[in-house]
Amino acid sequence: MKTIKMEIDGQELQAPCLKVGNTLWAHLNGRTIVYESEKARTSQRREQMDDPHKIKSPMPGKIIKVLCQPGDKVTKNQTLVAMEAMKMEYALKSFIDGQVKKVSCVAGSQVSLGELLVELEDTNG
Repeated sequence: MKTIKMEIDGQELQAPCLKVGNTLWAHLNGRTIVYESEKARTSQRREQMDDPHKIKSPMPGKIIKVLCQPGDKVTKNQTLVAMEAMKMEYALKSFIDGQVKKVSCVAGSQVSLGELLVELEDTNG
């Protein structure tokens, strides 16, 4: 991890940061700041729209909780996995209404960027 130095309103600040692909994660005063290039945002939206059945890790981190198991019915925006990265907790949610087909992570495990965590299938025939 590297440190980024910045000046905001005349005050010099330092923040630990991590660059993954086209995304920069910085931890400053108890908050995580994420800067994504337009290319990264467009790519992530396209990937989610291309296959909303796959919940993937948006960053490297540690799985804290797995809130679903194969066979569970889930609704759009339901939290399926909680993960920790950059000292913050993130809720990874379902993009669709469906059923859990496969869970590929366990609490306590480390995951990498883009790793498949949960796979869903449609339940509406």
